[in-house]
Parts: sequence; C-alpha cells; structure tokens
Amino acid sequence: YGEISGAAGPFSLGTWYVSATYVDYDEWNLFGELGLDLSDSLSSYVGYTFLTFYEANDDSEDHEFGAGLSFAASDALEITVDYVFSDEADGSFVELGAASSKELSDSLDLRSYAVLGIDFGYRTEAYDGWNHFQLGIEIDYAMTDLVSIGGYVAHAIALDDIDKEERSSGSEIGDNTAVGAYVQMSF
Repeated sequence: YGEISGAAGPFSLGTWYVSATYVDYDEWNLFGELGLDLSDSLSSYVGYTFLTFYEANDDSEDHEFGAGLSFAASDALEITVDYVFSDEADGSFVELGAASSKELSDSLDLRSYAVLGIDFGYRTEAYDGWNHFQLGIEIDYAMTDLVSIGGYVAHAIALDDIDKEERSSGSEIGDNTAVGAYVQMSF
C-alpha cells in the first residue's frame, strides 16, 4: 500500500495504490475532497474517487461520490457518519463511527475506534443491511515535525449482509483482521 496526498485550504487531492498478497487484486485510486468546518465541533466533506481495479482476466473502473459529517462530542470523542455511492455497483454504503484519541506524550498519540457498516447495494447486490462491525486501534509517533511512524490493528466482524452472501455463494468471507505499519512524511 502506498499513498501520496496533499491539501491546500479546504481542498485535498491524492492517489493510492494497493496490491493484495494472497489474492489476485490490485487497486489504484485518484481522489479529491472539499472539507468544510460548519462550526467549532461539526465538520463535513464531499469527495470524488476514481478507482481502477487490475485483475488477471478483467480490468475495471468505478466512480465513487462521498460525503460525511464529523461531530466532536468532547475532546476525547468524535462521532462520524460517512456515505459513498458507487457508479459501478449502483449502490451505496454508510458507516457510522465513534473514535477516541489520547495524546500519550508530545509526540505519541493513540486512537481507538468502532465502525458499523451498512450496505445498500454497494457490497452485495442481492442483500442490504448490516455488513460489518469493526474495532481498531492506531498509534502514531512523531519523529520530527515532518516525519511520523505508526501502526494499527483492526478486526472486522461479518454481520448479516456478509452471512447471507456466504450462504448463497458458498464462499467463506468471514471476519477479517488487518495489521499494518506506516511512515508518513510531510512537505
């Protein structure tokens, strides 16, 4: 996974690429976003993402349109709602989230979060509803003003939408755990 992004005022642009290690899957995204602070505790964004999927037998593309709200309920608690519509899937996906951040020192931050995903024809065409519940924790260490390193662990629990897909397709999707590390450089 690699990402390059930049921001100027309320606008951000970026691109990222990921290549799976255990399946034939590569994805490249190009995205743009406009973020707006609606008040001291409420912010929003609208965005567009162009996606290209590189697979052995068939490359494909998608256009996604997204929007979200973030509410700082307190210094330690943030509540989020994110929506995305996929042109290719002709469906949408909603994520409801809660996150808590803690500054452990001047250069070390810890963030934990929970997200509930709800599918409306985005992930599975045949089924709508509760898709997954994810818990995660992230740690970020600022080595300098321009360089930080960090890591994360997240576990997603498959819910009814995925269970229905597994029963109808005979494939096993199940729960998913992800672990990662990163280096972030600012310019």
